[in-house]
Amino acid sequence: MANVARKNNLNLCKAPRLKQIRLACQKTARPILLLSVCTLIFGLMLFAGSGRTSCVSAVASSADSPYATFLTANEIGLNISILSPENTTFTVSRLPLTFTVNASISWAGYSLDGQSNITTLVNTTLANLAEGSHSIVVYANDTAGMMGSSQTVYFAIGNVSILEIVPLGIIQGLTEWLPVSSTAHLKIAQHLMNLEVTPLLDVTLHLGTLIVVVFYFRKDVKDILTALVHLDFTSEYGRLIPLIVVATIPTGIIGVLYAEFLEQTFQTLFIIGVTFLVGATWLYTSRLGKENLGTITPLTAFIMGVAQGLASFPGLSRSGATISTALLLGLKRENAFRFSFLLSIPAIIGDTAFEAYHNRGQFAVQNISSTTLLVGVVLAAVAGYIAIRVVSNLVRSKRFHYFAFYTWILGITLIVLTLTGILTI
Repeated sequence: MANVARKNNLNLCKAPRLKQIRLACQKTARPILLLSVCTLIFGLMLFAGSGRTSCVSAVASSADSPYATFLTANEIGLNISILSPENTTFTVSRLPLTFTVNASISWAGYSLDGQSNITTLVNTTLANLAEGSHSIVVYANDTAGMMGSSQTVYFAIGNVSILEIVPLGIIQGLTEWLPVSSTAHLKIAQHLMNLEVTPLLDVTLHLGTLIVVVFYFRKDVKDILTALVHLDFTSEYGRLIPLIVVATIPTGIIGVLYAEFLEQTFQTLFIIGVTFLVGATWLYTSRLGKENLGTITPLTAFIMGVAQGLASFPGLSRSGATISTALLLGLKRENAFRFSFLLSIPAIIGDTAFEAYHNRGQFAVQNISSTTLLVGVVLAAVAGYIAIRVVSNLVRSKRFHYFAFYTWILGITLIVLTLTGILTI
């Protein structure tokens, strides 16, 4: 009897332990899977970028290049720096030539691939650039007769390959809806791949994520459009129309102001690292929400719209900003999730239209095949659908703020790597 009792006690002790181990494995399985996917994606980026880096480096390392300098050393009297183009691979055949001179100049010119005597007094555009490697030197003469030339900048014009579009499409789809900022992740990916993409690619990838969010919320979108056609603003979906309008107005204003006055300033990896920290803190505070607000008020919609507009800054996530703000305001989780994604539809449409207009003229001069674009759209849509499902589960299970730890780590890593010079600021 004593042995039987002892055996039963051991079985009772083992059962809870086995259950705890099983639960622990279930909780860690998803983070481990997500980490593995991220590792695979960044591995693909590094592999895709290695070919481009070696191509540019091979040109830059040629000590016998006849285009190394335009003026001899004893003629250099001005400090001339080329800001653009940079030593990288571009996928557009029109590039801005931006240079600075430390004095007032009487004339200036540039030598592109050894073709000199091209005069320009101001910054200009390099047009009709052929695929392959290029070199450029800017030279000038100031009003006192001093001459000078810049250092040679080597760059390349190339196509976006299938191998490169795969990680970009997956990253766009996942990070557009996960609370981690798609813009920042695409900037980091392109930097690691040594790739400067045409505006057409970014706009097209955003269309992929737009398609999937409309598909995921197709019933809500259909009912909202039906209410709009019938000018019905009193039904459940009709009441959402003015709330979406109220939220979209500040989003549009902030987005346009950012694009016109701040976008060029906030593109460095160091600043993206700082905004990652801000976004992570914002996201983590969402756990403090009390869920005591059952309906969305105009004030709640307006504040969420402001949050969505601030997500124009790379490092601040659209879904992270809007859902976190809604939860902090006390909105119930299901309502916060649904309204956040419904708000994103007019925001993405407006952002895509603005980018298309802002970069008009650059879409026809791109080196991306239709097949490559289609692959990018499909991957962005598939990854976007998975991301929306993940966000839905995280919001409902009160684990939405978990992604703050990822963005904290990523932000600190970017800041350290840029300050130590490992990554270019």
